[in-house]
Amino acid sequence: MQKRQFITMLSGAMLTGVSGLVRAQGAGTPGVTDREIKIGSTGPLSGPAAGYGVVGKTMSAWFDLVNAEGGVNGRQLKLVLADDGYSPPKTLEQSRRLVERDQVAFLAAQIGSSTGLASRSYLNNAKVPQLFVSSGSATWLDDAAKFPWSMGWLPLYTDEGRILARHILQTRPNAKIAMFYQNDDAGKDESCPTRYEPGAGLAIPTGNEPGSDAGGAVGRLMGSLPARRVDHRSDGDRHERSAGAHRGAGAAGVGGDAGAAV
Repeated sequence: MQKRQFITMLSGAMLTGVSGLVRAQGAGTPGVTDREIKIGSTGPLSGPAAGYGVVGKTMSAWFDLVNAEGGVNGRQLKLVLADDGYSPPKTLEQSRRLVERDQVAFLAAQIGSSTGLASRSYLNNAKVPQLFVSSGSATWLDDAAKFPWSMGWLPLYTDEGRILARHILQTRPNAKIAMFYQNDDAGKDESCPTRYEPGAGLAIPTGNEPGSDAGGAVGRLMGSLPARRVDHRSDGDRHERSAGAHRGAGAAGVGGDAGAAV
């Protein structure tokens, strides 16, 4: 899915949720007045994962468009973005600030699993909705009854892991597979296909701490696999990239929120 389509879908779903939430909560809700709905979000506007900060910036631009067209039920949308640097403790700190100082109505589209989970208990205890977290960790579904004020957004990483495993078994059953994943519960959801498909194994599972430099982990993976050239097809065109960029004896996968195929 193209990034523009993804952001459009997310924004559309969020606006639908905003409209319903305002009607359900009514007057007296923090962050909601007759003229404005104040929404908070956290994400990495700085640090090694700062590239994901474009999600919040694009959402802000989308809200500007919605406001120019009359807003939601006559109310203007105000987005308050807080930089967490993709650090879970910082996410909790910024979430508290958004709720207690900025008085947002809810948080939406927070970036990351470990970061979103860092503020989940606080937001549920405060009964502040935590909507459309940009995470596919299974816990958002599995623990929905325990944390009813929180909901994820992305496809489950366990489903992605199952799809990867099936593809490997069907196309390269004897391949030597390397998996680079974020070393937390979200990354581990996707990083072990043996949990989803019998016969799919990983010879070289390698984890990397959230927010840390991934160079060392990627180097270990690349050094463990024989060099070869890989054909990449995109929109019907074939592109060859040297083994210096991609190495592998077969298929390779990515687990967690932030990573790249090896």
